[in-house]
Amino acid sequence: MKWHYMTMSVTPDKVAEILRKHSGVVRVEIPDRNFLCTLEEDDLCVDTSFGMPIDNKAMDACLACDFVLCVFANTSFEQPSDKIMMMQDSSGLVLGHDVAPSQMDEYMAREDLIWLSEDFVIYPSTEMGDDIILVMLPQIYNGFSEEDGVSEAVIFYPATTTDSIIKEKYGEFDDPQIATLLMGIKLK
Repeated sequence: MKWHYMTMSVTPDKVAEILRKHSGVVRVEIPDRNFLCTLEEDDLCVDTSFGMPIDNKAMDACLACDFVLCVFANTSFEQPSDKIMMMQDSSGLVLGHDVAPSQMDEYMAREDLIWLSEDFVIYPSTEMGDDIILVMLPQIYNGFSEEDGVSEAVIFYPATTTDSIIKEKYGEFDDPQIATLLMGIKLK
């Protein structure tokens, strides 16, 4: 983590203030370094419910940014436009992935897929190699303008245990329509 923002003109407070005005944002908190380390440690211990290890590229990309914000958002917040998780083997062959709402019609029309859930497909004709993992992919948030001083905002949707840690620190949200996410901010 870079953590050099104390010398920057665009601060976490300023970006958080801008973000609080965006559609779907319910609350924004600025986690300190120790809390982010706690979240990272928790995430490193997460496996899927059926024991598949997780490679969390989303958290890695988020923590590599200039600073991180903790965001509570409702369903009017920008939705992912691409996959946020994929299942792959040790050679990198994609065996399946989630389907973003904006891509649902395209995938529903396909007959070469098996739906594991309402939003996750697998490719049954793909030869699986060894060591299957679930890869969490970073999402780019498009809500900032050039005037905000943000060059990129990277989103990570945390695992259930990490989500619980965040909600315990900042207060519970009983509404299932409110999601927790971490947003890494890269400045211009």
